[in-house]
Amino acid sequence: MSNWKRWPDALLNEKFAEIEHPDRIVYPDLNDGSPLVLACDHSGEHALPEFRVLSFLVTTYKAVAEWEPLRIEVRKKHLPNGRRMSFKALNDALRINAFSSFLYAASQMKGVLVCVGVEKGYAFPKDELPPRQHDWAPDTLNKLVEVCVFGGVMVDGLRSSGQPVHWITDDDSTVSTEKAKADAVNLMGGLFHKYPSEHLEVGVGVASEFDDDLRAEDLVAIPDLAAGAYSETLSSIGKANMPTAGTGPMGGNVFVQIKCSLINTWRSEIDKPLKHMNVVIRPAEGGQTLVSFGSPFSRMLRPGESKEGAPMLNSKWRRALLADMMSRDIDPTEVLKSMGTDD
Repeated sequence: MSNWKRWPDALLNEKFAEIEHPDRIVYPDLNDGSPLVLACDHSGEHALPEFRVLSFLVTTYKAVAEWEPLRIEVRKKHLPNGRRMSFKALNDALRINAFSSFLYAASQMKGVLVCVGVEKGYAFPKDELPPRQHDWAPDTLNKLVEVCVFGGVMVDGLRSSGQPVHWITDDDSTVSTEKAKADAVNLMGGLFHKYPSEHLEVGVGVASEFDDDLRAEDLVAIPDLAAGAYSETLSSIGKANMPTAGTGPMGGNVFVQIKCSLINTWRSEIDKPLKHMNVVIRPAEGGQTLVSFGSPFSRMLRPGESKEGAPMLNSKWRRALLADMMSRDIDPTEVLKSMGTDD
């Protein structure tokens, strides 16, 4: 029996239910007697990418508590100076050295990590939104609506009756003021489906405002890393090569930075407590919405293959790549030779 809760007249909820399969994703049971946690982040807002990416980690307080010793161990060993993990900041030796251990620790957390790529130009209607207190810029309001819609789909599918929802986000324009936070909670809470006679508790917190030894920051860093890698992957594929049916991009080689390949490889694991899924949302004919699902994938040079378009491997990321391949019992010799770093 599936742990995904189906709701009537909820198209996206049904789409996510239909994709469940042992070869793709099996939704975990998050009814453990503690509140649900929704940690979110986003990427691809600047001009170049063709897709905005929103990333959601859905877990529970109990699962976070069980992850905590692993998180603390990573910080004590690699990040004792309080540095934050983030996709954009993965350029110094300390963070790179912590990278593999951080991902491993995250993989042991029971939950779901989903990335949603929304084609730019696609937007949800806003004529039925509840009254708002904050003076919203159009782009920021659109982002809030997308966060609430897709975050709401994940919460609806995984939440049990009477289970509160605690939403954690990074410092962001959608929660820049107390009025904006109130609007966000009102909109998110209004989109959740509720069980009979239920008074649903919904709260929002900004990760940097927690006094918890960077636990909330590290929690939000997990969807941040996934969002950054997925955004670059979608940009590398390109909208023109995005299939409308079947699997895999059409034409061309898809290469991404080494850090993206390692994140995508980590997210392709289906046997860990943390489950993963990718979604693409695109407009279709007649005002319809095209919803496509896929698994994270990585692309490394094959022995003898041309290096054109492939990422350069510097000494910092060489160590991280070596550690990752060895942890998977992969002989790195041929891979490193194909990348010209077999010394």
